[in-house]
Amino acid sequence: MLMLYWRVFASPIVGMTIIGVAYSLLAASLWPCVALIVKGHELGTAYGLMTAIQNSGLSVAPPITGLLIGNIDNNPRWSLVTYYFVLNFLASAVLAVLLGVYDFFKDGVLNASAAVRKQRQKQKEDEEAAETGG
Repeated sequence: MLMLYWRVFASPIVGMTIIGVAYSLLAASLWPCVALIVKGHELGTAYGLMTAIQNSGLSVAPPITGLLIGNIDNNPRWSLVTYYFVLNFLASAVLAVLLGVYDFFKDGVLNASAAVRKQRQKQKEDEEAAETGG
């Protein structure tokens, strides 16, 4: 019953705003993760690849949105566009969860606190110093 009320009386602006905020939070949390995962000498390539993939999505999404809206008898199909954006958000959320699960089972770099990361860095430096004899 609540969904029927939401569908009839809620403005599409509310739903699109929620999707936009969720996407922004997801993207804002994923970009800094690159520096934690990728080695320093490969960081530029990793950010370049991420930018290329993001720009590819940004160039493909508007034409798909235009096709979904259509204009049959001067009646645009906004519900299809909303479903398209919800599907994109769900795919992003699933991939983010999979990344978290993978990180949890690998070495936990992404969810480690600053103190734990600092301790791991010190341990790594100590191991490297022991290997070089210094």
